[in-house]
Amino acid sequence: MKFTKTQALGNDFIIVEEKDVPAQDLSFRDLSLKVCNRRYGIGADGMLLLFPHVTKRGAYFLRVFNSDGTEAETSGNGLRCSAAYLFHRNLIKSPKVEITTQAGWCQLELISHQLHRFSFLADMGMPILSPGAIPFQAPIGMERVINYSLPLGDSSIPVTVLSLGNPHCVLFFDSLADLPIEELGSVIETHSLFPNRTNVEFVQILNKEEIAVVFWERGVGETISSGSGASAAAAAAIIQGLVGNSLTIHTAGGDVLIDWKEGESLFLTGPAEIVYDGTFPDVIEKTS
Repeated sequence: MKFTKTQALGNDFIIVEEKDVPAQDLSFRDLSLKVCNRRYGIGADGMLLLFPHVTKRGAYFLRVFNSDGTEAETSGNGLRCSAAYLFHRNLIKSPKVEITTQAGWCQLELISHQLHRFSFLADMGMPILSPGAIPFQAPIGMERVINYSLPLGDSSIPVTVLSLGNPHCVLFFDSLADLPIEELGSVIETHSLFPNRTNVEFVQILNKEEIAVVFWERGVGETISSGSGASAAAAAAIIQGLVGNSLTIHTAGGDVLIDWKEGESLFLTGPAEIVYDGTFPDVIEKTS
């Protein structure tokens, strides 16, 4: 099976075209579990499965599978990696490409390209704030979930909840040092008020133009970057007037730029890199 390993600020993905998937009785879930395993497979945070020429709006449809086998609606870093793959394979000629996911379409524009490194401006769409559309089980009558006291056992923690095609729960702290990321992330990800589970962002406001973010990704765990997570963190900070409309997002994997005015699409500028092309054995045992 042909594949390409990619990464966007350290958030890594295995990209496979649907036509290259072995013709056997194997689910995409099982395939992603196998290839994403860092000890027995190729190793990645997720698998990106590309289907060509199946949508009216975009030439490619993208399905996103996490390393635990679950399917996500979309991925900001995954979209940039997919665009990089399409240019790398000379499958598109225009500097703009539209990719459709289960969350809708995204237009990406190539900003720069040097060897295997690419930079894209991505239209991430309008952040979704309605609780029912996130989805989040908010109190009746609540139109936005901003600084909501999320119950956690005998205590609670203020959160802002929104969607960028996938659900996000954003928490603000004075410092990100020594936070119990795994403990808080895993508890909030599986909180009963999130029917489809959620991604979690831990945010520190540095100034009006910069924030730092640590990510807990649904179905993956802690990652050093996230495109949709960076977008959600920025939107949550902008909504509350904590920052301006143009931001640099600092992550452990590097920086992305966000521009957003409420009521409009959110734009993210960030890199994606081709790591290597390879083949994986076609005979793959099912997971138990």
